[in-house]
Amino acid sequence: MRFKFGRRIASVAAVAAVAAGALGMSTGNASAAAWDWLSTSNGVGVYSQPHTWSAKVGAPDLFRADGDGVYAYCWTTGDNVGNGNVWYGVSREYYGGSGWAPYYSGYVYGGNTDDNNLFHTYFNNGSWGHC
Repeated sequence: MRFKFGRRIASVAAVAAVAAGALGMSTGNASAAAWDWLSTSNGVGVYSQPHTWSAKVGAPDLFRADGDGVYAYCWTTGDNVGNGNVWYGVSREYYGGSGWAPYYSGYVYGGNTDDNNLFHTYFNNGSWGHC
């Protein structure tokens, strides 16, 4: 009898821990990260800050014609380069011509990347946060 009672307590404790973990996960900030394949004819540089005067981080420029993309995880505002002031925080790039996918963190201008499409998609549904 004592053995069964101990097992029940352990089972209840395990269920409570799983439920608490699920609750904690469901109340956290919503966030999404996504590969964003370039869809404009502009070249895209990866900058250290969301400003054109800031230094590039060392990643070569990206181009749609090569099948390039960036792994974006947030948005912020910065310089308006002719199509709004939205910039994406990125943590990785993909160069389609070579299949190279280095990890350079920085910012890309949303207007040149995809006409701000990723921002409007994720920001409007509440799953993407400000950097």
